[in-house]
This record gives sequence, structure tokens and C-alpha cells, in this order.
Amino acid sequence: MVSKNEEPVKKRAKTNTKSDAKTSTSKTSVKAKKVPVQRSRVAGRLAVLMNMPVDVFAEICSHLFPIDLLHLSWASKRLRSILMSKSAKHIWRSARENQLPTLPPCPDDLSEPQYIALLFTNICQVCGANRAQRFHFTMRTRHCASCYKNHTVTLKSLVCGTTLDDFDAREAQQFLWAVPGEGGSQGYEYNTLQVEACVKEYHALKSAKLREEYIVTLEQKTTKIRDHAQKVFSWLDEQDRLKIQQEDEISEARWNSIQEKLLELGWEKDDFPSYYNMEWAKLTQKPQALTDKGKLVLVVWYS
Repeated sequence: MVSKNEEPVKKRAKTNTKSDAKTSTSKTSVKAKKVPVQRSRVAGRLAVLMNMPVDVFAEICSHLFPIDLLHLSWASKRLRSILMSKSAKHIWRSARENQLPTLPPCPDDLSEPQYIALLFTNICQVCGANRAQRFHFTMRTRHCASCYKNHTVTLKSLVCGTTLDDFDAREAQQFLWAVPGEGGSQGYEYNTLQVEACVKEYHALKSAKLREEYIVTLEQKTTKIRDHAQKVFSWLDEQDRLKIQQEDEISEARWNSIQEKLLELGWEKDDFPSYYNMEWAKLTQKPQALTDKGKLVLVVWYS
């Protein structure tokens, strides 16, 4: 019994141990649950390259074409750090030699990646658009149409404008010959930023002797650029010639395959459509090898 002076003992409140256990385990499971790490697909595909010895990686890269090596350097930060380092210069040189006909050596004022990007990509140097068709190798520029208008100035505009107001006639003539330029659709053209930089450097020299030495040095550099540019232009012309020759060979092989297939079907050469049949010419004369699907289309078209 409980005496009057003693307080009754309070009963402990009932607890649902099962629900508490579930709640605690659910909380711990929530805390323990980790967000899955999203791995880049590119990183997964290039994992083998990342883990192989550097000398093996360099040997593989040396068998690539220049544009493929450039694209590989864009694939990840790790690859970029390897391929853009000075120690990778021999890799770029080997890749350049794989291009047939052999690409002229890299000029002194460009790095190997800059040289390849200037020749093989269509990326505008100003806005980054992938539609830069305005290519001026002597000025080291590649622009899209809009950036070309904003960053190119003609010889006539320079002579008639205010850029060379502080030059006398003799100085202006020497200066314009020394600055890299190139013939274009509007006449002889210059890169606006290059002209402005050269004018600023020229006026920063106070004495006539220093200015004369600057012009001589600039002219020597530009002459070297022009001589190398002629080799590059000859290489580009040869590339175009080989491309046309290759397309002609593929077209001829396609036409021979078509004739052979039609003769197998029992047709005579006199039954072939006229050479001036545009639909027939479009089907038979394109530079694309004849596939099984093409043979089926040919049979359906001709039957």
C-alpha cells in the first residue's frame, strides 16, 4: 500500500517499439542513402587512355591525323593538358606527317595546335561560331561572315581613312608593306586588330632610328610568313585536286557497278536513259560507292 505522505509512482507511458524501430531505421537509411555519382560518358570511354602509360599513349596518338589529334585534345581536361604541353610537340609533328600530301612545317609564330586549328577547323576566332569560311592564312585569321566585316579593313580604307594620319607618304608605304595582309574579294585586306597593334607599337618608339628598325624587323617577319603561306596554299590546291580525283574515281566505279548490275538483269546499253536525264544522272553519277540498298533502288527505279 502507499502511505499518504508518499506520492504514487507514475507509470511509464507505453511505446510502440516496432514503429519506433521502423522510424529509426528509415531515418538511418535516408541518411545512409547516397546520391549516385553521374559519370561522364566521355570519361568512361576514355578511361583506357587515361590509365595507360604515357609513352604508349604518345605512340598511339602519333598515328592519328592532325584533325583527329586536335579533336582528341578537346575531349577532356586531362587529355588537353597532355597534348597541349610542349613535351607533346613530337606527337603533333608525327600526326602532321601522316597527312598526305605532307603538310608544310609549322611556322615559328604558331604552335602546332594553332596551326592545325587554323587549317582544318571552321571555328571563328572571334565569336566561336562553327561556320567560319573566311580564311586568311597570311593574317592568321579565320572568321565567320559577320566577324569578317567587323575585323577586316581594305588597303583603300586605310589609305583614305584616319588610321595612318600621323604617317607621311613614305612611312605609310613602308608600314603597309610590312604588315601582314592578303588579297581578298574587296582587294588587298588587313586584319584590323593587327594593324592597330602595329600602329601602336610604331608610335611608342620615339626616335626615327628605332621606328626604321621596327619596320625592317616587321617586314622580315612578314616576308617569312608570305613565303610559308605560298607553300600552304600550294598544299591546299593539291588537297583539292586529290579530292576531286578521288570523287571522280568513286563516281566511275559506281557507274561501272550500275552498268554491270543492269546488264545482269538483261538490259542492253542502248536501253539506258539519256545522259541528260537529270534523275538518272543524280542516281548514277554521285561520288558514292554503290551499296546493296542502292542496287535495290536502282532495280525498282528501272523496272
